[in-house]
Amino acid sequence: MNIIAYVDGFNLYYRALKRNPPVKWLNLDELARRYVHTGDVLVAVKYYTAPVSGYRDPDAPNRQRAYFRALKTIPTEEKGSDVNLASHLLRDVFTGQLDAAIVVSADTDLVEPIKIVTLEFGRRVELVNPMIGRPAPPALKNVSSSVRNLTMADLLACQFPATINTGHGAPIVRPPSWA
Repeated sequence: MNIIAYVDGFNLYYRALKRNPPVKWLNLDELARRYVHTGDVLVAVKYYTAPVSGYRDPDAPNRQRAYFRALKTIPTEEKGSDVNLASHLLRDVFTGQLDAAIVVSADTDLVEPIKIVTLEFGRRVELVNPMIGRPAPPALKNVSSSVRNLTMADLLACQFPATINTGHGAPIVRPPSWA
């Protein structure tokens, strides 16, 4: 089965990463692979987030840019605002690009698109709940094919190296406040 992972970056950040700086340097490709079943093929990881402002923390945009550069070293597509996740999930089902999906989010705004994918198209949607230590919202759980809970061990095991040498240009370095 061809699998596409959809990561709600905003939701993941506020549910699992914000208070845990050592896991913010997260390799989304490695994370998604932890949830792919044997025999399935992860064909894409799509990451949805919005640019951060430097209003409260003037260095936040620099850290986010460093993270975006790190994501470009793996087969991860950055797709802008998290509002696009539902649209792309549905488009990918309509066009036959996926047999199953992994959705990393606890946002109940995704109930209807997940319900369409599972009930109307008969595709598997595995929800990865980023609310560490708390259950997934019942509304999401009810429409998903299965639910797995993100753990701190998953996050720790899926970090980029502290320095990423790209072979061209300056290396990408983990922001010091994330160490």
